[in-house]
Amino acid sequence: MVQTFRNRSGIPLPSEWFVENFKSLGRASLPLRGLTVLTGVNSAGKSSLIQSLLLSAQSLGGEITLNGPLARLGEANDVIRSGSDGITVLSYSIDEADGKESHLWEFRIELTADKSSLRVSRFLILKDSLPVLSATTSRVTAELRSEVNPNQEFGDTLLRVQTINGKAAPARTYLSFFGLLPGSIVARKTRVSLLSDIHSTIKKRDNDYGEKMYSLARELRLWGREHPEGLSEEELDLVSRLSPRSLKTLTAAKSEVFGEVLAKFSDGVAAAGWQLVGRAFSSYSPLKNVEVFSSLTGLPSRLEPALEGLVVGESGLIALDRAIRYLGPLRAEPKVVSLTGERNPLLPVGARGESTADLLELQKNKVVTYWDWNHKLHSKKLIDAVSDWANYLGVGNKVNVKDQGILGRGLRLQVQGHERNLTAIGVGASQLLPVLAIVLSADPGNIVCIEQPELHLHPEVQSKLGDFLLFARTDISVIVETHSEYLVTRIRRRVAENDKPPAEVAVYFAEQTDGVTKFRKLNLNVYGDFDEWPKGFFDTQDEDGRAIVKAIAMQRSALK
Repeated sequence: MVQTFRNRSGIPLPSEWFVENFKSLGRASLPLRGLTVLTGVNSAGKSSLIQSLLLSAQSLGGEITLNGPLARLGEANDVIRSGSDGITVLSYSIDEADGKESHLWEFRIELTADKSSLRVSRFLILKDSLPVLSATTSRVTAELRSEVNPNQEFGDTLLRVQTINGKAAPARTYLSFFGLLPGSIVARKTRVSLLSDIHSTIKKRDNDYGEKMYSLARELRLWGREHPEGLSEEELDLVSRLSPRSLKTLTAAKSEVFGEVLAKFSDGVAAAGWQLVGRAFSSYSPLKNVEVFSSLTGLPSRLEPALEGLVVGESGLIALDRAIRYLGPLRAEPKVVSLTGERNPLLPVGARGESTADLLELQKNKVVTYWDWNHKLHSKKLIDAVSDWANYLGVGNKVNVKDQGILGRGLRLQVQGHERNLTAIGVGASQLLPVLAIVLSADPGNIVCIEQPELHLHPEVQSKLGDFLLFARTDISVIVETHSEYLVTRIRRRVAENDKPPAEVAVYFAEQTDGVTKFRKLNLNVYGDFDEWPKGFFDTQDEDGRAIVKAIAMQRSALK
């Protein structure tokens, strides 16, 4: 059975992220499980893959934000790969296990340039490789958007639903988006079609006591309470006592009073214009948290998988975006005191590590569970966990935070029995502590993205940092962009020593051809070796070693 990873709210987390035509990227995928290492030469496009995740995280529920707190990407044309016809594709997949069944959901979002920003232009949902829903901006004119969504009540983007479950969708059915977030299916019913659908729903044998019949009875009662002015006393009395059984009885008896109730209800719904057929919410419970006027309108049952898909897709994207924790490639220089203040939850130590002291002080009583380098499990306060790993890595024996009130907070390290501020012990410690803090403070299920964690670290510390990333937190995902051969070699060693299964580590090598970046997965075997060694993948030392041996041989030959 497929294991489903969920956040604390029980929402399934996407298992893989895909991107196509983003900046220099052709097509690339990124697993969201275990440890993923991105490497390659400078300017090969490694950071672009992480930035596509950051774009999603800072575009949650409002608009697509190209320049936000996590990433500043410029204008729309700056993030669309040259020669790709102005289309960027972001997609994600969710492995969902429910009881004895498991399903693979896939969601594909296509974006196009819209003035200086981006806008969703196409959306696809697949379940177990079968099409569930497709929607596009094709034939969605400005006039239509103004008619259907004049005040952007349903979102900032409107797509025409083309197919549902592989078949043509009902005419004039639309899907809205809030930024990158799928929102609502919007439709409009005429009085005649509405009455036909309601009668069809009531007459179906398998609907006798099903959810639709209960919903229809409940919603008719609610409508009667909200619109008593248009009903006679007899009609109000009938509506107040409606049940699934009475719906069947009244229809079979061809009750004139009931007929009038349905006619007035249908007139009211039709007059209301465009309405939500279904709306996904951020609480994961397919169909139970969907506002459905489908239950009252006899919406065809084939639309229900599409509504379920929207719930899963929206919930999964929200879970992914909220799970991301990010530390950028440039660290703040060592300071005696760092400023305090409101922090972005996706940047717990700040984009440059500048809020590390603030985080450790605010979460000083947080107990975290982590593994040490000897594979022993501990539950300690966060600052003690950071101290343990800092001691193993050799940058200090104990970490403390000194609160200096209005001036801010400062990190202090005990080194050889003396407590010192960061300016007194070199740059390496100030670069490393944010890495330890962001990983150890993460909640289970978080996805921690770190660029160049090895900055200003001695090779021995870089090697030990590989142990930290491999072992400290097995309940989170870690994505690392690195140039450190020492870090990667330590990972290979631990795999060869059977300390880490190869399946729990993914190494990708970025390379460019004609300006297009491709990521090549380098598969580790049980001996810690890769299935291939592409040119430029940590081969400089080997080349220099061979050159030294050749030079020595030539010198000895000249002396003879």
